[in-house]
Amino acid sequence: MTIQTKREKIRNVPSIEELRKSGFKVSVRHFRCIVEPYNSLGDTRYMTKTQFNNDARFHSFYEIQSHGGWTILDVTTLTGREVSVKYSVPAGHQFNRKVAIRACLGKLIKELGHE
Repeated sequence: MTIQTKREKIRNVPSIEELRKSGFKVSVRHFRCIVEPYNSLGDTRYMTKTQFNNDARFHSFYEIQSHGGWTILDVTTLTGREVSVKYSVPAGHQFNRKVAIRACLGKLIKELGHE
C-alpha cells in the first residue's frame, strides 16, 4: 500500500469581487516573461503587459512568452493590515491568470486566517 500526499484543498475561497465588496482593497499584478528572440544572449525581462504596451521600445525587439512568470496579490484589510502573496508558475507550465489568481486567493486565506 502506498501513501499519497495531496496538497490541502481550500474550499469556499472568495473571489476578488467579493473581497472588494467586503471592504478589502485588492490589487493584482501579473508579471510575464519577455525575451529578445533574435539576441544570442537571450535577454530576459519580467514585466506586466501594461508596462510592455506602454513602453514602445519593447514592441519591435521583444516578445511575450507563453511560459513562465508570476502573479502578486496585494490586499489591505479592514484593520489596515497589508498582505502580499505571490504565485510563481512552475517551470515548463503555461501562464494562466485564472489558475494564478485562484492559487493566490488560497494563499491569502491561509495567511489571513480568521480575520
